[in-house]
Amino acid sequence: MRVPLFLVSVLMLGACAREPELPKAWARADGRPVVSGLLDIATLDCKDEIRKPEEPGGNPDDHYVSCMREHGYVQLKS
Repeated sequence: MRVPLFLVSVLMLGACAREPELPKAWARADGRPVVSGLLDIATLDCKDEIRKPEEPGGNPDDHYVSCMREHGYVQLKS
């Protein structure tokens, strides 16, 4: 009985630990070339933003995209 319970708990933790699939393609809103180091900084900052507690019903993808817009990037559709 312990083995199935352990297995179920491990699977549940694994499902919770997955990060959401976030957009990966970005361009500068002002048309300038993208500097990869600055894009990495903005990406990390926005990932930290979506990890903060938020109001119920909020979509992490929407918060991530709006944060990237604040940093001057627009999402490229693939």
